[in-house]
Amino acid sequence: MPRYHFNFKEAQRYSVDEEGIEFDSLEHAYLNAVSAAREIWHERLKTRQDPRHCAFEITDAAGRVLLELPFLEVLEACRRDSRPVATRTRFIDAAANARRMRQLVRELAEQIRTNEQAIRRARELVDRSKRLAPINSE
Repeated sequence: MPRYHFNFKEAQRYSVDEEGIEFDSLEHAYLNAVSAAREIWHERLKTRQDPRHCAFEITDAAGRVLLELPFLEVLEACRRDSRPVATRTRFIDAAANARRMRQLVRELAEQIRTNEQAIRRARELVDRSKRLAPINSE
C-alpha cells in the first residue's frame, strides 16, 4: 500500500509529516485529509485562531506533492449548497461545453452539406466540359 504524508502549511509555518500513513489510494488519503482538516478547523475556532490560511500538502513517499487541500475547501463544503464550488463550476462549464459542442456539430453538418453541394457542382461542370470539349483522338 502506498504511504502518503500530510505536510501542514499555515502562513509562514511548514511542518513536514515524517511518518506518513498508508492508504489504498490517493482518494482515500484525500478523504482522510478532509476529515482531519474539519477537526483542526473546529479546534482552531474554539481557540479563536483563523484556520482559513491552513492547508495540507499530500505527498508521496518520495516527497513529491500530489495535491494540496486548503482548509477553505472545508468551509465551502459546509455551505448551504453542500456541493463544493469547484464541482458546481465544473458542472456549469460542462453544460456550456455541451451546448457549444452541439452548436459545433450543427455547424459541421452544415459545412459538410455545403461541401457536398460544391463537389456535386464540380462533378457536373467536369462532365459538361467533357461533353463540350472534343476529344483529341490521334
